[in-house]
This record gives sequence, C-alpha cells and structure tokens, in this order.
Amino acid sequence: MEENEQVMSDEIREEVEWCNIRWFDGADTGKRVLLIGDSITLGYGNVVCEKLKEKQIHTAWLCTSKSIDNPSLRKEIEYAMSEYPVELIHFNNGLHGWHLNETTYADALEKMLVWIKETYPMCSLCLQQRRRVCEVSMSMSRYKKETKRC
Repeated sequence: MEENEQVMSDEIREEVEWCNIRWFDGADTGKRVLLIGDSITLGYGNVVCEKLKEKQIHTAWLCTSKSIDNPSLRKEIEYAMSEYPVELIHFNNGLHGWHLNETTYADALEKMLVWIKETYPMCSLCLQQRRRVCEVSMSMSRYKKETKRC
C-alpha cells in the first residue's frame, strides 16, 4: 500500500457502490465543463448538457455514490479529468457520507476542494452543496476568486 493510500472502512462503503462517467461530443475539442456529483447531478446532467451545447460548450460528468471522504472519489476524478481538457468543474456531491458529522464533513469537503484546485489549477471551480450548510474554513480563502457557489 502506498504512503498516501487509506484503508477504507465499512463506514465509507455503501451497499451498492456505483459510478457513471460520460464525455459528450467526444470528437469535439471545444470548451468543456465537468459535472461532479451524485444521483442529483445525474438527474439534471442531461438538461445542463443540452443548455451548454446551445452555447458550444461540451459537457462531461462524473456521477458517483462515493462520499466526500472516500479515497476512491479522487481516483474517479483523476480518470474523468484525464480524457479531455476541462475549463470548469461543477462540484455537487452531498447526498452520500451520512456517516460523517457536520465538522468532519466540512473538513473532508475542504480537503477535496483544495485538492481539486491544487491538482487542476487551470480549471475554475463551481461549488453547489444542497445537502448541508457548512462553512469551509479560512484556508479555502486563497481560492475565493476561483471558487464560486452556483
């Protein structure tokens, strides 16, 4: 096991783990937005895809059951980002991870957002969280201009 790899507890796993990755308009190399989320994102993904297509913006999505603290979520993001250049990441992952209390969830969300911004600095980041109202700590303030609530 690598140094930074975690052993996942049964708390992180759900009864059924799933992941749905799609890249629309794969042959086109125009602007692209990546939607990262859960089943809610999967539900509105087609509408977003059609609306953005009208503006010549292509969509990809990563919809998953992985909770914010699940190390496999990073692996899925890395794979989704490896296929096409992305200009904007829309992040809405909040329905999974009910094993986390509010403080732990906020800490895990902050770590994920910092990791995304450090790993993909060329991308703007749009955060949409409906599940919980939590304050991401001050260490995210350095990303305030690039991270938007949508």
